[in-house]
Amino acid sequence: MDKTKLRQLLIGRFTLKRLVRSVITVYLILMLLAFFFTDRFIFLDRKSYSSDQGIIRIKTSDDFYLSARHFMNPRAKYTILYSHGNGEDIGDLHEVYELYFTNGYSVFAWDYRGYGTSEGRCNEKRIYKDIEAVYQYMIVDLKIPPERIILLGRSIGSAPSIHLAAHYRVAALITESALATAYSAFPGIRIFPFDKYKNIEKITKVDCPKLFVHGQKDWIVRIKNSYALYAQAGEPKLKFWHEDSSHNDLRYIFDVRYWQKLTELTKLIPSSDF
Repeated sequence: MDKTKLRQLLIGRFTLKRLVRSVITVYLILMLLAFFFTDRFIFLDRKSYSSDQGIIRIKTSDDFYLSARHFMNPRAKYTILYSHGNGEDIGDLHEVYELYFTNGYSVFAWDYRGYGTSEGRCNEKRIYKDIEAVYQYMIVDLKIPPERIILLGRSIGSAPSIHLAAHYRVAALITESALATAYSAFPGIRIFPFDKYKNIEKITKVDCPKLFVHGQKDWIVRIKNSYALYAQAGEPKLKFWHEDSSHNDLRYIFDVRYWQKLTELTKLIPSSDF
């Protein structure tokens, strides 16, 4: 049997109809996988530490416990509520927290369910409820006024941060490498008839001062996502598109211009809040 006949026997004769049918089948399979398994693909359950030494335990509304750390700067006016990316936990980011501390901020960092020593498994609904629990812990247990909490959401952390800013009082919002929605993050366009993590819709409801940060070399979450969020957001708002940063190198935080932007952001916070 020659190669041509063998190919036709195995995969059939090539036709436009067969090609279209194959493309539709693959698309439908991808759509089903996205619908049912998006959260499993997003949340990687990173565990860089195992000890609970220095860890704060926060109870969720459904009786799970989240892990958090408070890096308190006694000279700080603002505390940054830091929501990290999907491939890291609070044990990975000490150098980052130190930079914020050195530049005059306190940091309250928390782990999603399944990360570090946080219990359970995360999904979209839970991450919104959980950041609300963290926020309540900060204002009730730690007595931090809402007007002194700056939300910072990196990558997938932009979703709970924008959600919280859209529904609760905070001083300001910072997003870094944010996604507009889950399924537009990589290609920059909507690819399914449904979506998740709809930051692009919630950002219109955020009234506090906002700073959008993104690396121009980011190929994981394209910078078009932050362009879209910035365009949809109301005033007051600032932007910082860093020419040398990609998704995971975070070079922008070592750039003096970034810290100048943060200072500019804090000046936009209404003085009547104090």
